[in-house]
Order: sequence, then structure tokens, then C-alpha cells
Amino acid sequence: MEKRLTVAIDVDGVLRNNLQTMVDIYNKEFNDNKLVDDIKDFRTEVSFPKIESETGKTASYWLFQEHSKEMFLDAKPFECVREDIKRLRGIADVVIITYQKSFINKKHTLEWLEKNGIEYDGLMFIKDKTKLICDYLVDDNDWNFLGSNAVHGILIDAPYNKGKDTEEIRSNSNCSSIVRYKDLHSFVNDFCLLYG
Repeated sequence: MEKRLTVAIDVDGVLRNNLQTMVDIYNKEFNDNKLVDDIKDFRTEVSFPKIESETGKTASYWLFQEHSKEMFLDAKPFECVREDIKRLRGIADVVIITYQKSFINKKHTLEWLEKNGIEYDGLMFIKDKTKLICDYLVDDNDWNFLGSNAVHGILIDAPYNKGKDTEEIRSNSNCSSIVRYKDLHSFVNDFCLLYG
């Protein structure tokens, strides 16, 4: 029997649109009109400086702990995510990979996956994605490919990775290739054409 491919897929920014949720919470609380495309740096203290200056709390704590339910349970999935994962699982093993800072964020993430009908073959809460051994790593954060041992990297478009050169990212990884896709759906269509 031929070994099935393993596709490791990040949650935030790939499956779950928590960046839109983050911007919505911020705009409501601080009476601002920031857009998702304004988020050029994923570090919350850089992209949302008003949080610390006006609340005295770090942006990370304020967003990810005080607004954990909105960020990790209530955030909407990207379009076609459930169907795309189902299609992928027909020809590959899908491992959900995510780094969550706290127990409550992990709990909300597990509930979010179940609530949105996203099935998978494995799940890992992992910060250091260089420890992953997989055929494909699908992520929106270019730094997760640094030192990566995935055979192929799939970089999903996000405003904070728009100017990043995939060949430069690949040269700092162990990946044989890194390809940029607009979204998970576009990648899944190509993957299914190639292997389906």
C-alpha cells in the first residue's frame, strides 16, 4: 500500500479568519476604522499600538486573553474550508497545527473546529513548526517556514506577508519549494488536480 501524503495546515489565517475579528474588535473598542489590509506586521503590539497606550495591557493579552471567545471560538472560517479539508482528506492525511498561548485559547480552538465541522487526521498544538515532518506545510506566517523540514511549503496570502519573496523564504528552510496561494481553496484545487 502506497504511503499517503501528509498535509499540515495552520488554523489562524488559513482556516479561521481571526484577523478580521481582531480588526473588528479593535475598531469597535477604540472607535477606529482600521482595515485588514492595514495589518502589515502580525505582531499585535506593532499593528495595534493604541491597545497598550489606552488600556495599559499588552495588545497580545488584551486580544488573545480578554477577547479569547471572540477571537478563537466566534471567528468565522474562510469560505469553503470544511469542504476543502474534506476533499484533501480523500487523498492525504490532514494534520491541524496551531500555536495557542493558553489553555482557554486551545479549548476555544478545539470547539471552533468541531462547531465548523472541520475533521482531521491529527492535531498538534505546536509553537516550533520546524519539528514537523510532513509533505506539505500550509501557513500564512512566512517565519514558520524558517528551518522547516516540510518537503513543500504553501504560503497563504496575508497583508503581513505580501512583500515576502518565496524563493528567499525557501532558501532559509529545508523545503524543496515554497509556493504562494491566495487562499486554502486555491491550493486544494491544485493539490487535488495533481494527486486526486
